[in-house]
Amino acid sequence: MRSRGRESLPPRLARAQDRFAWWRRTREKQTIPAELWSLAEELGGELGASRTARALGLNSQTLSQRMSARSREASAEASFVEILPPEGPLRRSEIRIELEGGGGPKLRIELQGIATAEVAALAARLWSEVR
Repeated sequence: MRSRGRESLPPRLARAQDRFAWWRRTREKQTIPAELWSLAEELGGELGASRTARALGLNSQTLSQRMSARSREASAEASFVEILPPEGPLRRSEIRIELEGGGGPKLRIELQGIATAEVAALAARLWSEVR
């Protein structure tokens, strides 16, 4: 699908345009594959839904709705758990913490002789770098 002004498209959008054109020429199914929708949603987030939809031959309202749904899903996955140290004097002991991001990265920490507050700070720091 070679459109006028193609040379002014960002390279990623031009490549996506080629992928959509190839799919339209060779498709066996009538629905757009999830992989192509995902690509369109990602590009729409970077370049705007209207511009992306126009370049890829999609309905801009449908793309916007899919982008909103994707954003809501990502927000629902994000969560925060606060680890509070126990009241009273901090004890040093053996501690194991396991963190898991919904189907994503995992972090396991095993420590001996460290205060609970120090573990909480360490876990928060490491987890922010892993994600």
